[in-house]
Amino acid sequence: MLRDPRNIILEIGPHCLAPILDLVGPLEISAVQASNRVMLQGDQEFYRRWSIEALTGSVAVSLHLSFSPEFAEQMIHVRGTLASATVDFERNTYLLHHCDCTKARRLLNWNPVSDRAEIIRRGVQLPGSEFLV
Repeated sequence: MLRDPRNIILEIGPHCLAPILDLVGPLEISAVQASNRVMLQGDQEFYRRWSIEALTGSVAVSLHLSFSPEFAEQMIHVRGTLASATVDFERNTYLLHHCDCTKARRLLNWNPVSDRAEIIRRGVQLPGSEFLV
């Protein structure tokens, strides 16, 4: 698996990208950066940190992977015009932060009832958890 430093992305990438692709659809990768190079046994190089940037329409996605022995964190954060949402897989939580601005809602034609239903319908449901909205 580690003969080529890029193979780690082939191994781990699909697991990280699956929930993102479910939320936003097909992506076009615009940039990939590998850093924090280390040498493994047998003179195999390995990169502990990867940053991947991708686009689909007006949506930008940033994926950051770290293979260092550090604090474990697996999260998806989505930010829109009037709200943001964070799913923390390690803590099994979902948080929704939204603007309570009446003027902004009128300007953008935002309907909190139907938009919240859409977030829940398309959102990431964690096993054994409820949406915290």
